[in-house]
Amino acid sequence: ISTMRPMPTDRSTRVVGDVELELDVPIPGRILPEEQWTAIAKAAPLPEGDLTADLLRAAGTTGPLVFDLGCGNGRFSLLSSLARPELSHIALESDDMHLRYLRRRARQRGVTNLRLFMGEAEDLVARLAPGAAAELHTYHPQPYHEPGHAHRRLFQPAFQLAAFAALCDGGRLCVQTDSKPYAHYLRQALPALFEVRELNDGDDWPDDLGRPRGRRELVSTEKGLRIWRFSAVKRALSDEDAKVRAARLPVPDFTSDRKMTYHRRKRLRGGS
Repeated sequence: ISTMRPMPTDRSTRVVGDVELELDVPIPGRILPEEQWTAIAKAAPLPEGDLTADLLRAAGTTGPLVFDLGCGNGRFSLLSSLARPELSHIALESDDMHLRYLRRRARQRGVTNLRLFMGEAEDLVARLAPGAAAELHTYHPQPYHEPGHAHRRLFQPAFQLAAFAALCDGGRLCVQTDSKPYAHYLRQALPALFEVRELNDGDDWPDDLGRPRGRRELVSTEKGLRIWRFSAVKRALSDEDAKVRAARLPVPDFTSDRKMTYHRRKRLRGGS
């Protein structure tokens, strides 16, 4: 008998044997017998003050830190932590329900090198100790279609500079989006601080972990939307040079290429 609290049913997922499918695509890893499930701490708020690698990493792990920023239900966190047990993984999300799904799935698959935090990517990266991250991953950051919300987009110049500082020498930032204006902005802005490679449709990510890397990618693919992918390696720049370059970056004030849905407009207006 399972000792875990039941999760709300997600009609887009189903289990066939020891494989869980999301939109008919397998979620990474296989569901183990319950006696092999691992103990993973519940998601916690980000600690206060400076965030060092030792403060964030899962107990018993020592490898470089891999961050999944805005992890959603954690497809990439599962994919990477299972394939690379020597690395420590941090999954960050502002939605507790997503983290509850991820924790359950990580436990069921025997993951031991993952820690979960509730919070915002801008806050975490801004307070991360210099060089603490080997990799920063963010898949489908919110483009914020609403007029007047451009300041909420993740890839502000300050975030790009903080990401540069947080990465170790040779560290990598991976980002993808299905927003054409966002992709155009990233194509313009990222090269200031990073050596950027834009992946073609048939290219795999440099880590060779494959894809899809998140639910949004599945949905976008199902809808026939194009997805733009960027692999960006930290440039060999002094801190002062990086600050000068970041100060010259444009802000992501592009006009969205999509309209708000009816239900989204109602929520913003306070409707039910």
